[in-house]
Amino acid sequence: MLSSRRATPTAQTAHDATQTIPIVMIASGDPLVKSLGHPGGNVTGLTYYATELTAKRLELLREAVPNLTKIGVLADPVVDYLPFKNDTLRAAAALGLGVVVHNVSEPPDVDVAIEEMANEGAGAVFVLPDLMLASQSDRIGRVALSHRLPTMAWGQWFTRDGCLMAYSASQEAFCHVPGLKRALAEAFRILRKDGRLVFTDWVANQPLTRDDAQLMWEGMAIQPLRSIPEYRSLVESVGFRVVSSKDLTEEWRPILEERLAMYQRLREEARQAGTPTGHDAFHKSYIRFVELIQDRKMGGTRIVAAK
Repeated sequence: MLSSRRATPTAQTAHDATQTIPIVMIASGDPLVKSLGHPGGNVTGLTYYATELTAKRLELLREAVPNLTKIGVLADPVVDYLPFKNDTLRAAAALGLGVVVHNVSEPPDVDVAIEEMANEGAGAVFVLPDLMLASQSDRIGRVALSHRLPTMAWGQWFTRDGCLMAYSASQEAFCHVPGLKRALAEAFRILRKDGRLVFTDWVANQPLTRDDAQLMWEGMAIQPLRSIPEYRSLVESVGFRVVSSKDLTEEWRPILEERLAMYQRLREEARQAGTPTGHDAFHKSYIRFVELIQDRKMGGTRIVAAK
């Protein structure tokens, strides 16, 4: 059995390689199954960009906007390999809705796209799943409101930033899962005897202060973290035998530092251009997140467990 916090490419590779070994996805953008209700095959787990939710989002949006006849879709072409755009087109056609799709590659493109949607007669904005668009939730909400367009998105922070609605499944890696013991127990249940579960996750090398824990929750939706020994005990409590656990803190630290530098560079470019930088809570928490990794108060681990 394989499990990964970067589950979309990992799960896709594993799915292509075997139709018999069980695969547990932690945060896949593509569910890789026939349907969520009847998945079949050898894949199970968590998906927070579930493609089947696209039709539900459109249904809810049409209920909220009864006279809706056309939607404007915000899409990032970087993630065109995922099926969300095609799912949206099919679901809109089934509901009799017209669609205008606007690809946005940079934050300033959002303003132009929504203005053009309004000019094209769209009655609402429909935001496809994407990290760049997620970071611009406040911008999307503000610009859409300026054109009197209701917005449907996929993460709860969009509604805090002025969008009308958001609808999605629980998201991302183990550190975001409130019922982690249940998730591990399910992995143990479906795994064959002598099979293995391999996963990575964030850990607390030292107990976080109350302020740091609150900041991680508010900005990144990170649940209370465990130390590596506590994680091992949790895995063993559902029946697994821990084969190994590796501290990945030093391996991940330079990657996170590079990512933070990129975020800060993009925000500075946006500031110099006179455009809003977006999602300040995430940015503040991510700065502290990297500091905690640098100080080894937080870290990463890879755990291998056997049934």
